[in-house]
Amino acid sequence: MPRGRNGRALAKRTGTGLRALMASDADLEEALHTCINGLLASQPPSLAALSAAADRLLGEVIEPLKESAEELQPSDHHCPN
Repeated sequence: MPRGRNGRALAKRTGTGLRALMASDADLEEALHTCINGLLASQPPSLAALSAAADRLLGEVIEPLKESAEELQPSDHHCPN
């Protein structure tokens, strides 16, 4: 869990860019193009596989991080100034 107010604020915003990407067909298509022609050219994913990976990342990593940041109160974690 990130420490301090800045860390909690960051954790609460984590995933906003990925959610925006997933909500836009044009942006998702551009991300797929980038993967197919660059990052993952040797093993290009399908659009369904890319979407599934994003959904899994949101569900297994980002949402739990966000939830724990929202539950953690400033007094629950002491950081030196």
